[in-house]
Amino acid sequence: ILVGRFQVPELTKGHIGLLEKILSKVSKLVIFIGDTKDGRIDTHNPLSFEIRRNMIYQELNSSLKFIDNKNKVLILRLVDVGDFKKWTQKLDWIIDHLIELGILNNSEEIIMFGSRDSFIFGYKENNGKRSIEEIKEIGENISGTKEREKIYNSIPLDCSEFRKGIIWGLKKREDYENKQFIKEK
Repeated sequence: ILVGRFQVPELTKGHIGLLEKILSKVSKLVIFIGDTKDGRIDTHNPLSFEIRRNMIYQELNSSLKFIDNKNKVLILRLVDVGDFKKWTQKLDWIIDHLIELGILNNSEEIIMFGSRDSFIFGYKENNGKRSIEEIKEIGENISGTKEREKIYNSIPLDCSEFRKGIIWGLKKREDYENKQFIKEK
């Protein structure tokens, strides 16, 4: 199991190295992409679950080093609940159901993989049921938050990609607000 937010425009060398390392050790990898409970898009969470899931699958499908592994990866959405202890219980509950459904094999050890600043340490502190394994960081210690800040400060305002991003962002915000309006009724 790997849990991450992946709120970056493309997977970093660290992400790719982490995936390579984990895939060399497992028969099946479930990646949970952390998402806000209401799907809201903001500066801390600018990319939807679908965009991030597709980004990871594209990397798995396009990179020759992953060609034998693309069918053993399942990517699921994991909604934040605002409380790490409850989140840990929810994650374990979902994994138990993946075992019941035969998606994960109960005869194999289920390991929670992570790297620097990952969920695995909080998972263990909050009585998570599975074992954890830290993968040493590969790459140049990239922070998704810092990468987003660079993007916010570097994209020229007069390019078509910027305009497309504004159009997309406003539509997503409108979709979210319409969904909230319907709930309030």
